[in-house]
Amino acid sequence: MDKQHWKHIARILDLVLKTQSEQERHIIIDNECGDDPVLKKDVNDFYRSVIDSASFWEDLSRSRNVLTADMLKKYTKNDPPPDNK
Repeated sequence: MDKQHWKHIARILDLVLKTQSEQERHIIIDNECGDDPVLKKDVNDFYRSVIDSASFWEDLSRSRNVLTADMLKKYTKNDPPPDNK
């Protein structure tokens, strides 16, 4: 892929990710990619990657919040958490 192709993908993804409606996202991709199946495939692949990575980070954040809440329940003001030095 050349630099111009990457810039085109980035510009389309920027538009797509700013759009709330899934249906509108598909319309933007169709309109912006036109009759270029390679561009459309690349945009869709990168879009899916962004969505997949976002759900990974959301899951990780939720897990961290649950673990933190569980740890906080274990300790009171009179019983501070162990020093991890």
